[in-house]
Amino acid sequence: MKSLFSVNNLIYLLSILIVLSLSNCENSSDNSPSEINLDSLTLDNYPKVDGSTSTHPLQVLIACKLLGVEYSWIPFPFDETHRIWPSPDEKPEIAQFIRNSIIHNGTHSSYMNLINGKAEIIIVARTASDDEINLADSVGVKLKTIPIALDAFVFIVNIHNPVNSLTIKEIQDIYTGNITNWNEVGGTNTEINPYQRNPNSGS
Repeated sequence: MKSLFSVNNLIYLLSILIVLSLSNCENSSDNSPSEINLDSLTLDNYPKVDGSTSTHPLQVLIACKLLGVEYSWIPFPFDETHRIWPSPDEKPEIAQFIRNSIIHNGTHSSYMNLINGKAEIIIVARTASDDEINLADSVGVKLKTIPIALDAFVFIVNIHNPVNSLTIKEIQDIYTGNITNWNEVGGTNTEINPYQRNPNSGS
């Protein structure tokens, strides 16, 4: 396989939800999201968080920084990857809280949890999809999105494919079905089989 092309994609911090149902907006005159005072965060008032699986290390890092606990990359025996986890020695109560409370259920599920009031802040790699926005609107939820970082898509092709580069427009045309054969972009007379995830996935 070879890397073909990368495209920038914003990671969004979907931040500070207020569920604008009648029960939750009685004390709010403008139905705007509430703010969180970062200087006064404790284990008792730390917001309920969620997000995509790929942004879980970032969420753990944020929690460690905000709650003042040391952290390190620790190898996981299950899949031989390294993950950021709080040090259990310095502040064991905070470390245990982060391990138990900083949970990411995936992009679409985290949107559902945000809309349904089970999460207050989510970190994901895309904006809300049309059906997620429609659901939020239908239950009176206002979402606030804040871009915080850049991510990238990397497109992979077989190493024997003679195509070495594609424009953004060509990639868009491939994934919308306007280009279906490699010979349309300088390759051989072979059908293009673009792989992609389900519509509500993180990417």
